[in-house]
Amino acid sequence: MNLRKKIVILSIFGVTLFLTGVILKIQLCTKKVANNIQIREYKNEDQEEFMRILNDNWFWMIQGESKQDDTNYRKQLDTKKTCGYENETLNARMITVNDNIAGFSTFHNYDEKIARIQFLCIDKKFRRMHLAEKLIKSVIKEIFQNKNIEMIMLTTRSENTRAQNLYKKLGFDEVPTHGTELESDGTVILVLRKN
Repeated sequence: MNLRKKIVILSIFGVTLFLTGVILKIQLCTKKVANNIQIREYKNEDQEEFMRILNDNWFWMIQGESKQDDTNYRKQLDTKKTCGYENETLNARMITVNDNIAGFSTFHNYDEKIARIQFLCIDKKFRRMHLAEKLIKSVIKEIFQNKNIEMIMLTTRSENTRAQNLYKKLGFDEVPTHGTELESDGTVILVLRKN
C-alpha cells in the first residue's frame, strides 16, 4: 500500500473517531440535562430570577402593554393573587435545569369551571430543550386535577406561532376573535377542554 492510501485511510479513521466522540459527548450532555429537570412550586427566593425572565420576554408575555414598572407582578407573586381576580389564588411553577431556573408558568381559576394560564416562559438560554412542553403538560395535569375545572384558557400574541403550535399540539383550539377588539391588538385565545 502506498503512502498516499495510508494517509487517506488514517484520515478517514481519524474523522470517524472524532465524530464518534462528538456524538457520545452530545448524548452524555443530553442525558445529563434530561436527568436534572425539575418542576416545582415557586418560592419567594425565586422572585428576582422570575422577574428577570419576565422582563427579558416582556413583549411576548404582556399583551398590549409597553414595558413598564414590574411592581404589579411582584405584588401578585407576594400575595399569590392575580390582578382583577383577587378571590383566586395565583399559582406559580418553576422549571429548573441542574438547579438553575429555566422558566416558569403562572395560572389561576378564572371562574368555577375555567382556569387561565397567565404566563408560560422559558429563559432564552434554555430554549430548544422541550422545557415549555414539559412545563405546560405538568400545569395542565395539575389544573385538571380540580374536578370542577372543565376548560383551560390562555392568550398569546398572533406573532408567536411557535407557542401557538405547541398549544395546538397539546389539544388547545383557537377561539375566533375576528372583528373583536382582541383581533386588533394581536391577541390569540386558545382553549383546552377536559376530556
